[in-house]
Amino acid sequence: MGKDKYRDFHYDFLEKYVQGRYQSFDGFRVRYAFDNGYGASVVCHSGSYGGSDGLFEIAVLDNKTGKLLYDTPITGDVLGYCTQEEVENTLINILGLYPKNGEKPAIVETYKKGGFEFL
Repeated sequence: MGKDKYRDFHYDFLEKYVQGRYQSFDGFRVRYAFDNGYGASVVCHSGSYGGSDGLFEIAVLDNKTGKLLYDTPITGDVLGYCTQEEVENTLINILGLYPKNGEKPAIVETYKKGGFEFL
């Protein structure tokens, strides 16, 4: 289940944003902190939405407080039952959110050139 996926759970181009990797219950949790002030928590364990099926749960976080955000264009709650591809796409979309100061993040143009799409 989750512990086996932990070894293989990484995205090379997002590794610089990993703030921590933790064992969580019978699975794992990976915390991301992006330059735009947002972060993400990705979990997979028997108590997470989809964890019993080997799927992932994602939460959008505020980097300063670490609290879950319920008012982003990504979601108004946590996203459960996500495949690894859906996790990757969601992380890219969080990375591409405009910072709270309203400036366009430079990373958006970089990933647009790579063929990624944003919300």
